[in-house]
Amino acid sequence: MGRTYAGTCVIRLVQDLQTRVINAATGELLRDPTLDPSRDYQPTGASKGPCCKTPKLPVPGLGQPTHGRVPG
Repeated sequence: MGRTYAGTCVIRLVQDLQTRVINAATGELLRDPTLDPSRDYQPTGASKGPCCKTPKLPVPGLGQPTHGRVPG
């Protein structure tokens, strides 16, 4: 349903592949989707972003400990 209806109490009516999502307080029809049996709606648990972040390499002279010495 998304962020628009977060926290909204709804009633879901399902008959075969037809579904309806109704606002429980107002009776307003919020969604009327038809399920596609060829599609897997269950999440796989796989990340949707890049597999890993590229590590940042240290830049010489920036943020390096000087051990009491002033660089330069």
